[in-house]
Amino acid sequence: PSGIGYAWATQQQLQGWEKAILAEPGLKNAWAYVTDEPSDMSGTAARAQLVRQYAPHLQTMVTTEPNSTLLGLIDHFVVVFEWFKQSGHWQDYSQAPNYWLYGSCMSHGSCTNSTTGHLTRTPDMMLDEPDVNGRAFSLVAYSMGAQAALYYNSTEAFGQLDPWTSQYLFGGNGDGTLLYPGISGQHGLTSNQAVASIRMKAMRQGQYDVEYFKWASSAGLAASVKSIVPDQFNWSRNNGDYDNLRQQIGNALSP
Repeated sequence: PSGIGYAWATQQQLQGWEKAILAEPGLKNAWAYVTDEPSDMSGTAARAQLVRQYAPHLQTMVTTEPNSTLLGLIDHFVVVFEWFKQSGHWQDYSQAPNYWLYGSCMSHGSCTNSTTGHLTRTPDMMLDEPDVNGRAFSLVAYSMGAQAALYYNSTEAFGQLDPWTSQYLFGGNGDGTLLYPGISGQHGLTSNQAVASIRMKAMRQGQYDVEYFKWASSAGLAASVKSIVPDQFNWSRNNGDYDNLRQQIGNALSP
């Protein structure tokens, strides 16, 4: 997602995507990352219009909250947890119903190394934090009505640092790095493989939770979901609460 003013997808590339989407059913929900956290909304709109013109079946995504310039051109507005429906920010998401939420260095209050921040209480993916943060990442997005939860990278430290000894980037240990590079002969490994972090495994548990929570209404437990994830700041920090609710939902729906 290059900045506005830099090279991006060409007309020919977009037309190629359109042909691919029409030919391959598995690509029907493909989306283009128009740009990242833009300040030039007119330039962002121009890019999105190119997608609409040359690849009308390709969806558009941009990491910003909805605004009047982009409504109708962006399929997925992606909003940081901290801004979602907060005072001074966009409120009416009925105009952008396919929104996503995402976590960033804002969650630990610092995006610059050696600058001390403060936790905002949204799910923080730093490796210093309890693993329940990773579990809550998807759950918070789901509970807030988002169609997806975005985390910007999983290998950010690769090529910059040795992730086995340091992942200190953007003011946080582990920001953007959810995998370790597994190399045969190192760290007891006998083959080259990606090594998942505890945070990534916690995210998987959260995705399982979402599948259970989708059944909560049928189980008569929708209020229980709301009670443990009322909003993006006030979610349960206790893994047992999520395990217990999964068990209750399963028991309620058992034949």
